[in-house]
Amino acid sequence: MFACNIGSPATNIFKKEIISITKLILNGGEIKNKEKFIINEHPPLVDILVFCLMPNHFHFILHERIKWGISKFMQKLGTAYTMYFNLRNERSGNLFQGKFKSILIEGEDYLLALLRYIHLNPGELVQTNWKEGIKSWKKINNFLETYQWSSYLDYLGLRDSKLIQKGIFNTFFNNFNKKGLKEYEEFIKEALKEKEVFKKELKSIQPIILEYRKV
Repeated sequence: MFACNIGSPATNIFKKEIISITKLILNGGEIKNKEKFIINEHPPLVDILVFCLMPNHFHFILHERIKWGISKFMQKLGTAYTMYFNLRNERSGNLFQGKFKSILIEGEDYLLALLRYIHLNPGELVQTNWKEGIKSWKKINNFLETYQWSSYLDYLGLRDSKLIQKGIFNTFFNNFNKKGLKEYEEFIKEALKEKEVFKKELKSIQPIILEYRKV
């Protein structure tokens, strides 16, 4: 994601070293000899506000920084990951179902509902029917707090990834200071405390939830 936002992966992007580089970026570290891994071609295309990578699909909330920035970023990301996956698994051809789609988020209610939905999404790997009501918050939350392929850790203050710019969400949660972090935790837990309200919230955002899935 980092490489696709500012340029292109370098020629050795498929080497095993990229795994350690990815973990370094996620944990807020600085890359030494960045040109070895990334060809820096342009300023960032987008601000990545929220992300969650699942085994067969992913979710993003993006803020476009230049015209067509989201389209360019998604195209580069899809191409880079498909090339990596095909090389690693000795296959060829398309990887994702259909073309990438995006929807403009209009309204604070939708924006916050999507934030909560995306960060709870890995709960599916613990409880498949979590959208009908979370049975064990402790079990799911313990998993979420160890799931590194999501920006949830950054919003909880457990990580300071180079990938994330919280942007507009800072205004809702006091710039994620000590009080804001607590408010965010409570905001997430509302899905457990207000189950019927949460179900209605999920239903309201279904038309704007797009999952870009692997074939």
